[in-house]
Amino acid sequence: MLLNLEMPFFVGIVDRDGLKVTIFSGHYLTPLLCYKDPITIERLSAKLCEATSITGLHDDYFEETSPGFFTLYFPKVAEVSAQTNDHDLKEAVKKVQGSCSLMLENIAARISNEYTFKTHDAQSLLFFSGPTSLRFFQDNFFDRLTEGFFNIHNAYSLEQNRSQAANLFDLYEKIYLDLTSYYGEDNLPAPLKRTYQGAKNRIKEQDEGSRIA
Repeated sequence: MLLNLEMPFFVGIVDRDGLKVTIFSGHYLTPLLCYKDPITIERLSAKLCEATSITGLHDDYFEETSPGFFTLYFPKVAEVSAQTNDHDLKEAVKKVQGSCSLMLENIAARISNEYTFKTHDAQSLLFFSGPTSLRFFQDNFFDRLTEGFFNIHNAYSLEQNRSQAANLFDLYEKIYLDLTSYYGEDNLPAPLKRTYQGAKNRIKEQDEGSRIA
């Protein structure tokens, strides 16, 4: 179930006497299950902790207490009590929403076979390489470059963006031409070739129109 998780996962601890709930984030479930083969995980426990206990770098968000037995850190996100005022409640909600967004980004990355994950505070990135990553990282790079040319094409339609868009096109075109030299243009993805040519034509047409005017 956790391996196919597509929703943010939280643990809440309720203090009935204190009328308080403390919320901890399962932010590192997705990175852990991509880093470690789930088949090798016999038991997974949660360690609820302060967010400052985790830097998000290397392996400090989990412990392997013995072979196959893992303890995953769940950083604290927010605390709400019956005495919480409106301002603090809104801040707590923002923190939970921010945590949700980060977890959803990581889940989407896993589904897309992009093995780059954000840490719980969005200050660092976790990178994983392996057979699956090796198989998909080039396609993911082509997708990002395609997105770049598509955005440049649209940005160039607005006069205030043209100088920056043209400079970015020159930069990305160098990458594209190196790719065509290495792979052969016929072997590049069709969407990448179309968006490159579309951006090139758009800039060329605008430049020609400007010279005529």
